[in-house]
Amino acid sequence: ACGDSSADTSTGTETGSSSGGLTEGPEPNQFMACDQETGRIIVYDLDRIEPGEDLDNAIVWTYNGGYAAGLKYREDTVFGDVILIAGTTSAIVSFPEGKVIWSTRNPGNNPHSIEILPSGNIVIANSTGSCLRMFNTSALLSGKTIQETQDYKDTVLEGAHGVLWDPKYNVLWALGNTWLIACERVGEGETESISRIQGKGSRLPSQWGHDLAPDYTDTRYLYLTVGDSVLRYDKDTKTFEKDFPNADKISHDNVKGVGNNLNGHFFVIYPNGGPGTSWEKDDKAEWCSDTIYYCYMRTDVLMYKQAYKSSTGAFYKIRTFCGQYQ
Repeated sequence: ACGDSSADTSTGTETGSSSGGLTEGPEPNQFMACDQETGRIIVYDLDRIEPGEDLDNAIVWTYNGGYAAGLKYREDTVFGDVILIAGTTSAIVSFPEGKVIWSTRNPGNNPHSIEILPSGNIVIANSTGSCLRMFNTSALLSGKTIQETQDYKDTVLEGAHGVLWDPKYNVLWALGNTWLIACERVGEGETESISRIQGKGSRLPSQWGHDLAPDYTDTRYLYLTVGDSVLRYDKDTKTFEKDFPNADKISHDNVKGVGNNLNGHFFVIYPNGGPGTSWEKDDKAEWCSDTIYYCYMRTDVLMYKQAYKSSTGAFYKIRTFCGQYQ
């Protein structure tokens, strides 16, 4: 289930902290982000607050994970419920306990996204490193230590920014500056690698691919962002759609994070300079925002867009808090 947990974690920062546990229910309106101001990984539940109320009042879980770009929550069959962190220190962290299962200080240059394969191996997309870096984290199951699982295999992808496993099509989607590609798993466990599938995937209609997310309402589609808009990708026809339903509410230039949940509601973020934080005059703030947009369905066809602002946070990417791949 997407964020379906009754866990009530203890107060603290080294492990997860909570304001009373995560909302129970099949389709909670929860998302996660890294606060670039404090280096915290934070899970928010919009059902906890009213529109216009400080987003900080919606915090239900935090973890001091450092300054990360890519985040995912996975109900993983290998390591259990985990948070995946792509940052200077990239990691697999147990949820809700907040215990480090695996980490590396060598994730590549400018890591932007992370995914765990069905085997338990980790893939990290590195933007300026222009590669997909795979670590054999599944070897932890055979008794190897974190230090013994620091070797990696790189697959070239210019401007790699997004990575997402697709259990229906049995491929790893990856987003670069100009291409959305698909990779297959070759081998298993410690011998596993990934290889680009020729003829699968598509060249982007415009440059600067950035974020990549599943459509939790229809496995046929992916959502991704490029420099000037949000696009929907049809896996069957291999085409990009700019005028998908309610695109006028979701799409914007320079979108850093986008994704929907099982009820079809979207979370969107794009930079506004991070006003309200100490980063306001820092040039790093030009990729951050203190505001996320929640685009929710009022009827089957009518979507509303509501801004939620944090009085303390400066966010980069956001991710729907859903443990499923799609």
